[in-house]
Amino acid sequence: MDHAASRNSCEGPWTTSLNAQLAYSGKMPITKQYGSISLALSNPLGGLDQLLHGANHLHGWGTPAFPDPVLYRPTAFDPGTDRFSYAVNPRFGNTRSSNTLLRVPFRVSIDVSLSVGRPLPQQMLNRWLKPGRNGRTGPRLSVTELKRRYARNVPDPYSSILEESDSLLLTRDQAEAIQKADTAYRQRIDSVWTALSEYLAGLGDNYNSAEALKRQEAAVDEGWEVSRLDVQRTLPKILSPIQLKLLPGIPEMLFKAKEKIQIRMFMLGS
Repeated sequence: MDHAASRNSCEGPWTTSLNAQLAYSGKMPITKQYGSISLALSNPLGGLDQLLHGANHLHGWGTPAFPDPVLYRPTAFDPGTDRFSYAVNPRFGNTRSSNTLLRVPFRVSIDVSLSVGRPLPQQMLNRWLKPGRNGRTGPRLSVTELKRRYARNVPDPYSSILEESDSLLLTRDQAEAIQKADTAYRQRIDSVWTALSEYLAGLGDNYNSAEALKRQEAAVDEGWEVSRLDVQRTLPKILSPIQLKLLPGIPEMLFKAKEKIQIRMFMLGS
């Protein structure tokens, strides 16, 4: 061989890698607080390799291959000719895991997180209802202001679709039909927030916090359900099958949901 190997002329073998995670998030069974539990498995293939073959006979499962990149090793230098002499490295391209110190360990980790304060729905309710009651500082929120805040818990799906009109290639007739559907939808969803806001605004200084929270959560769930059913009933009459597949975030989720949705977008500020 009278010339160096060309760039990228050698290839290493395929390697496999695998990581897995099981996770749960939501209300915890005992405390009823929001939290999460996750079980993470890092390189379970490496763990199986050691379990089945032993530490001294590993097959390299889950370990990336690092071929020996050195093709020629300098063995001598001739000053007369100003040239090096080389020998072919017999281990060139070798990927045996026993020849490298790098090991990807098998690891199992469990992560648990738990909210120890008041649940976020309760915090939101307290933040909006307590000011102006029982001598507390701050303005007592009106029906109009409460409606404005609660309406943000369920984004308008039709507005999202109209914002993506170029990407969805909406025709003029389709855009007008979406706008008309949005007007009818806003009337239906507004009735949900109106009923809740009128109830909350009418509470006295010493209100039943548990009952108020129950009404709040039921109204938010109803808002999502109104949106889900409205989108699934209306959009197939307006959009083509291809356009339905290209729906953006919230509209896509609502359109594909098979059962009631329980999502919370906590708005603790104003």
